Amino acid sequence: FFVLLGALCHYFTYPLRGLRWKHCMAHLPTKGSALEFTKVVFFYNFVDNIAPAKLGDIYGAHLARINFNVSRSEAIGSIFFQRTLDAWILLSLALLSSWLLLSAQLPSSVLWALIGGMVIALGSTLLMLTFFLLDKSIPRWIPERIIALIRAFRNGMWPSTGQMPPILAYTFAIWTLEILWIYFLIYGFDMALTPSKTVFLTVIPLLASAFPFTPSGVGVVELTMFSCLRLVGAA
Repeated sequence: FFVLLGALCHYFTYPLRGLRWKHCMAHLPTKGSALEFTKVVFFYNFVDNIAPAKLGDIYGAHLARINFNVSRSEAIGSIFFQRTLDAWILLSLALLSSWLLLSAQLPSSVLWALIGGMVIALGSTLLMLTFFLLDKSIPRWIPERIIALIRAFRNGMWPSTGQMPPILAYTFAIWTLEILWIYFLIYGFDMALTPSKTVFLTVIPLLASAFPFTPSGVGVVELTMFSCLRLVGAA
């Protein structure tokens, strides 16, 4: 029962992710209902689970071009913004929960996940700032076709200010449900976790999966999850 309840929490994040994406592209001339956005999110996350190197995001941009009448560059820009926002939230939660649980000494697996998460969050933020600056003063030697792609990516990457409150609200709800998913999953195996341990067990493996070497971090996530489970007291 608790495993199924946790799975329900996880799958309910898909309509919330669809609504968040719709708000991220509200400043673009898109067409598409919340249900259509949810279906596209589901399908490109499915592809992300079977294809390496985050190719699911590229597929998501392609589906957005077909279904929502936006350019692929604008769509990938909006996906990139969401990935950056999630990266900072995961990193913040990971640092807080790791400090509460393991302030004396961080195991190497946890330390590398934190370092990797920090690199990804800072790198993606720096890339966003670079595209923002490029939009202000693009070098003349760059071909017009590339300039158009840069401007489209930047246009999709920055949602309007008025859309930020619902975007942040959906993001908070998404990660609350993901944490509940792990809590109920572990509780289904007769192991109750404190809030800090539940957050730790949720975010550290997800940070490890951010490295796009294998489909959805397969292998890396399992090894990290094993280490984290041992740290929170699993036999």
